[in-house]
Amino acid sequence: MSRKRLIMSIVFSVLTVLLLVFIFGQSSIDAEKSDAKSIGLTQFINNFFESIDFDIVLTNTIIRKLAHFAEYFVLGFLLCATVFSYTWRLKLSMFFAPLSGLVVSVLDELSQIFSKGRSPQITDVIIDFFGVITAVAITSLFIFLIFIRRKKDKN
Repeated sequence: MSRKRLIMSIVFSVLTVLLLVFIFGQSSIDAEKSDAKSIGLTQFINNFFESIDFDIVLTNTIIRKLAHFAEYFVLGFLLCATVFSYTWRLKLSMFFAPLSGLVVSVLDELSQIFSKGRSPQITDVIIDFFGVITAVAITSLFIFLIFIRRKKDKN
């Protein structure tokens, strides 16, 4: 493995671990504190929309579900990039990244059993998985297009 690939692999691995710590950390917060954080974010976003005369009001539930999708979208990208950086095989990345993302999502939801006032939600697992799948599809397409372009440049 070249030095550049090794550095890339380490960086993606560290970022993935940091995101996993963040995800599981968010799930360990009790329901009251978690709700207060998301209500604050909802108010901030709605105030921003109002300040730019954008006529939309988001609910706390929408913000929470968008946060799930966004967290797992980033996780999907990082998982795909991490697997690819070690293997240099797109098909392996496209298989292991979604599978890993699904396992993380299920474990994350199950971990909420131990947080006061929280419970696992199958809808959150589904939203999480769609975030991962979306990111893996976009990342894989991007990697594929880079390889096609490099192949054309060599010819």
